[in-house]
Amino acid sequence: MRLWVKPDQLAKLNITVPEIINAVQNQNTVNPAGTIGGEPVPAGQSFTYAVRAQGRLQSTEEFGNIVLRANPDGSVVRVADVARIELGAQTYSQQGRLNGKPAALVALYQMPGANALDAADGAKALMAKIKESFPPDLEYVIALDTTLSVTEGIRRSSTR
Repeated sequence: MRLWVKPDQLAKLNITVPEIINAVQNQNTVNPAGTIGGEPVPAGQSFTYAVRAQGRLQSTEEFGNIVLRANPDGSVVRVADVARIELGAQTYSQQGRLNGKPAALVALYQMPGANALDAADGAKALMAKIKESFPPDLEYVIALDTTLSVTEGIRRSSTR
């Protein structure tokens, strides 16, 4: 996620870039969840409540809603008030090549807490589906699959 801050807005609202960084770091966290009143429970405990917690932020709208400051009058200043937010590449300095020829490069990153094998299987299934709409002379290749070591370890341990 890219935040393009508006210096004039920052100056007008007396907000600094470190304040924005801190707000993003504090409000874009993986929060553990569980239950309240679950086992082991004291005698007389009647209810168990499931706790659901917001995970990492994913959309530009969610990042725009990060609160930077709550004012005494009850109003709030949000990231969207001081920045343009867009989903962008992690880096723009890479060039995709395969077997010495230009190629499009797609990198997938596992979200915290996600199952690597499920994520890889989902990506492979999606690519197989997308390939159906490719022109006949267009192919895709999975050049690096970091889950191969995991599946090999599982395979080896199950044959023992």
